[in-house]
Amino acid sequence: FYLHQGQRLEPHNSAVVQSLYLAYKNLQNPTIASYWKEMGRNFYLATDPQNPNWLWATLPDRDDFTYVFFQQSILLAVLPDLAQIVTIVLLADNDWFEGEMEFWVGYLQPGMTVIDVGANVGVYTFSAAREVGESGRVIAIEPFAPCVACLEETKRVNNLPQVVIKQAAASNRSGTLHLATSVSSELNAVTTDPDAPGVEVAAVTIDE
Repeated sequence: FYLHQGQRLEPHNSAVVQSLYLAYKNLQNPTIASYWKEMGRNFYLATDPQNPNWLWATLPDRDDFTYVFFQQSILLAVLPDLAQIVTIVLLADNDWFEGEMEFWVGYLQPGMTVIDVGANVGVYTFSAAREVGESGRVIAIEPFAPCVACLEETKRVNNLPQVVIKQAAASNRSGTLHLATSVSSELNAVTTDPDAPGVEVAAVTIDE
């Protein structure tokens, strides 16, 4: 209801149209989801072809991610689910809300090496990649396979060879760990409870 009301008030708001697309996709209604994606594509082509916030509507449909334009320079693949914290925040703001991001961007310099532990879909990873440049290196460590798929896609579409992605959990020893999964992937956590809903994941040490 609120998304439809928002779309009536701001029919050319890319975040609202994309949210409607994702909402119907999450409701397993591909016909209406496709309608909103096609509307987004038409807005982009007919009225605002220079606005990168509409690019999501022009790219092939995927079940494993959608795209948001991040920090005015990065096309970021995110999980296509409005229950995901990163997805909904970036749709609303095009940037991340934590104060550490300002420090992160201000501190990093070209040529630095950065390690992002628990990278999720790469908000910090790709912000760092932009700052350190091709002379630098960013290592993203993330155990959850759907997030790793997003990381790989963002690296590909933005052509960022300085990003290295490791599908694993960071630990004090190599092996396997149990990752308890949540509705929102940002809340996933390693646990010692073998009965917690989740998946077994590889574990690596930082210096491997």
